Amino acid sequence: MQRPVLHPWLHSAAPVGPKSPSRQHRRKCMSLIRGKDTTPERIVRSVLHRLGFRFALHRADLPGKPDIVMPARRAVVFVHGCYWHMHACKRGRSAPVTNAAFWHTKRESNRKRDRKNASALRRAGWRVLVVWECELKPSNIGRVIERLLAIRETDEPLQRPRDSNSEGRHARSLTHRSHLRAAR
Repeated sequence: MQRPVLHPWLHSAAPVGPKSPSRQHRRKCMSLIRGKDTTPERIVRSVLHRLGFRFALHRADLPGKPDIVMPARRAVVFVHGCYWHMHACKRGRSAPVTNAAFWHTKRESNRKRDRKNASALRRAGWRVLVVWECELKPSNIGRVIERLLAIRETDEPLQRPRDSNSEGRHARSLTHRSHLRAAR
């Protein structure tokens, strides 16, 4: 029995698929990856705003420069990309083939830095919430909203409670003045 003749390109050692990009092209693509105001971060900010939360962005005076800071609630939110911070999901577990050792070291250092920053914030009295990019899919967003609402329900804002008999400090001072007028 005679074996079928195969085309020469089936036996080549060249990789199958698109040609790998040049160094300049790869550099340009990588430079476009942002660290702030990413789409997942904007989604979380939009959800928080709709839930009535007020927050600050990227406070440099806190460890890790959290993406979202709610000072009145002593809570911070980090929005992590699954790939860059090595989440346990499919995207986070994928490893690059090109320059694998460098990328593994880089991503592992991101993960260690995240843990260090979260523990420093907790020691300083902050509550830390991490939202992963994969959790922001429409099918999962309900769980993220529940976790964000837990920030509101678990701890009251760190503001002095108002006196229940008055409408605040200004109302007490007006009441005090009217009492003085009546005594004259």
